[in-house]
Amino acid sequence: MWLCLNDAFLSIVHKECARDELLVRARRQGDIEKVFPGAKVKRSLTTDYLFRAVIKRDQVEAAMIGEVRRINYANFKGSVPAGPLHDAYLRCWTAMSDLQPTRPYTGLPRGGSAGGGFTYDVIGSGGGSGNGGADLFEHPRNSDGTFGAKKPRRRKKRRSIKRGR
Repeated sequence: MWLCLNDAFLSIVHKECARDELLVRARRQGDIEKVFPGAKVKRSLTTDYLFRAVIKRDQVEAAMIGEVRRINYANFKGSVPAGPLHDAYLRCWTAMSDLQPTRPYTGLPRGGSAGGGFTYDVIGSGGGSGNGGADLFEHPRNSDGTFGAKKPRRRKKRRSIKRGR
């Protein structure tokens, strides 16, 4: 399980521990301790996550309940301070948004209808816009760099010119 908190990122699995324990892993120093104060964190250069600690399942359950109770924001991305964790979550959000059949905030189906060729640009970070910062995180950008749905080009009518009368 990946646990994305606004001040820590954890991976929690049942591996290399007893039945009543879970292995809590982190990529950043201090993330495990933010959620599990007093945990005996080990650092390993030969594993996928640099930091890990074995924690009793009931402690993990209690910590998760505490984290749910701590939620006081309307927009998760806007609750994460600017920096590397915020940027990593934004990349994750963007990748996960590809799983839904419509583009976020547009209602447009994927695959290029209604103007097609959209990609998304991150044009800012943080909240403060009144909607949790949603308009700052992504905007549809056409393949030519312009924003919004492209209008179909009108073909110019060709005039036939009679030469040499």
